[in-house]
Amino acid sequence: MKEKLEIIEEISMNYSTGNRVLDSRKCLTYIDEFEQKLNGTQKVISLVSFTALMDHYINEIEKNWLTEIRIKYNFEKGNPIHFTKLRKIAQNVKYNKDGIENTSAGWNDDYVISRANSLIDYERREFKNNVKGKSRKEFVEEYKVWILFRKESDNGIGSLDFDQLKNFYEDILLIIKNSNFKILCTSVIHYTKALHRIRFNSEQIRSPHVIAFSEHLDLLCFYLKHGFRTDEEIKNNGELYSGSFSTKLRWDGDDGFDQRHDYRLLFNKVISLGTTHYQSETVRKCIDEIRFVNKHEIGYYDDLEKQSLVSHIGCDIADFIAYFVGKYSVKDEIIKKELIQGITEDEAEQIFLDSVTFRIGDRVFSPYEEVLKEKIIITNEYRSVQVIKECHYNIL
Repeated sequence: MKEKLEIIEEISMNYSTGNRVLDSRKCLTYIDEFEQKLNGTQKVISLVSFTALMDHYINEIEKNWLTEIRIKYNFEKGNPIHFTKLRKIAQNVKYNKDGIENTSAGWNDDYVISRANSLIDYERREFKNNVKGKSRKEFVEEYKVWILFRKESDNGIGSLDFDQLKNFYEDILLIIKNSNFKILCTSVIHYTKALHRIRFNSEQIRSPHVIAFSEHLDLLCFYLKHGFRTDEEIKNNGELYSGSFSTKLRWDGDDGFDQRHDYRLLFNKVISLGTTHYQSETVRKCIDEIRFVNKHEIGYYDDLEKQSLVSHIGCDIADFIAYFVGKYSVKDEIIKKELIQGITEDEAEQIFLDSVTFRIGDRVFSPYEEVLKEKIIITNEYRSVQVIKECHYNIL
């Protein structure tokens, strides 16, 4: 009897009322945007997302990122990692000290003070009244990143710890390489001075951002409907691929996010009317919801072994990959732009490579070629990166 009771207890305590197959198809998708200028009036908006099975994301990706990145390198809870700021503190900087122009490889204390002199009223211990909020925010975000990678010499002078920063990027690439997720990208090329944009105000015509989001949702549905899978793959995984995967869409966008309202309206429309290729019922099966994550929610955790909080570190990862994937998605257009300036193809290629690689000490990092490229799906017929013109009947 005792043995039977133990078996009954084991089965009952481990029994889940959920549908095992349906649960195995649940995903999380994190998305971010990257904007770049091709020439004076031609710009590109890239929406880049990554999608992982929910169980893998929560138990592997989040846990690894929290322990090996955020905790290890002392990033504060409630503060997203701004990779544009990280690249900035590692660049060569010029500053004036005692009337002498100096150059430093990366930030140091003298540069920080030199820059802060125009921003801070030291007597009042606060920003000067004439310093705009944007400048304050930019300096604070960059300083908070710099202080994490600052090392102090024996004489008390702080400089950038390049070894620590190199290890940081090595850890990031290793986590991404070992994570099982796929990257989707939608890049929309648009002309800011196109006649159809000049003649109509913003209330009459959709922004390129909204057009990009609409097409990205269509691409996401294609992925979740196993559009990139071969017939043989679907047949060999009949139970798993017999129905659509479903995802929850997460976006790093707090109340100040300019496109938040437009994106939400577009999402609601797609849920009701469908995407370019998919009916509304199919969309609802594929995409469960959209939620804009406030930056203060990012990076929280309790018990890493039995995490009960969703830390939304996917926002960190999306921020990291958006720049590189967005750049590579329009590489041909960027090269073409450089060739127009009269340089050679080799020179144009080098200019592009300089924009998607970076050197820390003796190590040259190429995130796209090293780890991101393998996360993009390429089959004989389809690719998970699409580049489109926001207005197909604009012949420019």
